[in-house]
Amino acid sequence: MLVLRGVACVPCLLVCLLVWTAGCAGARATPGTRYLGILLNARDLGAGEVMREAAHDPTIKTYVAQHGNPDFVLQASRLDTQLIYVWRSVLAYFHREKPGAPSTVSEVTPLPSGLFQMLPSDIRAGTGAPLNPVGPNCWTAPIATGSCRTCCLSRTACTVTCTSR
Repeated sequence: MLVLRGVACVPCLLVCLLVWTAGCAGARATPGTRYLGILLNARDLGAGEVMREAAHDPTIKTYVAQHGNPDFVLQASRLDTQLIYVWRSVLAYFHREKPGAPSTVSEVTPLPSGLFQMLPSDIRAGTGAPLNPVGPNCWTAPIATGSCRTCCLSRTACTVTCTSR
């Protein structure tokens, strides 16, 4: 950045901002990636995300039909969706081997403490003020081929890493 006598060059700041923004373009530009890495309440923004995921994945559709709508949802990656049921204390973890493929599901119960500590306040779900809304908060779920570890720096910055056996 060009600095003239202690004052940042405004055109230079704009160029830097445009370059930075262009590098991030497309990261959350489609319906499938709009809420990627964000823990959502499934009674508001997350309701549409659950319906969208169920429409594209028969495993999620069947699970929601059998167990009802979740309290929270986290699409940690394009291959990993997590449905959180607080009263049942169940994390339903859906993993796909490749985009567009049906997922497999595994359940983790009770809810992992790293996840439980950051759940947003929702009287209907039975959650109070989050104990640790700013992480890192991490938890691991088994999948058919190994395990996946989710880590969240906040409710809007979650990532997942899966390893095979």
